[in-house]
Amino acid sequence: MVRLQIIALRFHLDSMQGFLLNHTAIR
Repeated sequence: MVRLQIIALRFHLDSMQGFLLNHTAIR
């Protein structure tokens, strides 16, 4: 379960970072 949570957290951080990068790239 802990590994699954870590993977989910990493995926969430990656998606957030990608969203921010895309948002800043559009500007």
